[in-house]
Amino acid sequence: DITWPFRDSGTLIVSSRVPENAAILIWPTTEPKPGGFNLVEGSWNLLQSPELPTDGPLEYLRWFTNRNSLDISSTAASVYVREKQ
Repeated sequence: DITWPFRDSGTLIVSSRVPENAAILIWPTTEPKPGGFNLVEGSWNLLQSPELPTDGPLEYLRWFTNRNSLDISSTAASVYVREKQ
């Protein structure tokens, strides 16, 4: 889900480890600062929203009638950029 907003940003790697050629990191706020990166100031969140159901017409109807009452939340994230060499 996080890749779509960055679709025109060039090469994007989603990984559980920091690649050596990473220029920007979207990092959990609960984790310590990764070495070699500087924090970008600001309040950053990843939006979590329910998927549109495709299992059948009744599932879609239930989603459609309840779509304004579904819980949509966000997860805090930190954004880092690589330190200049």
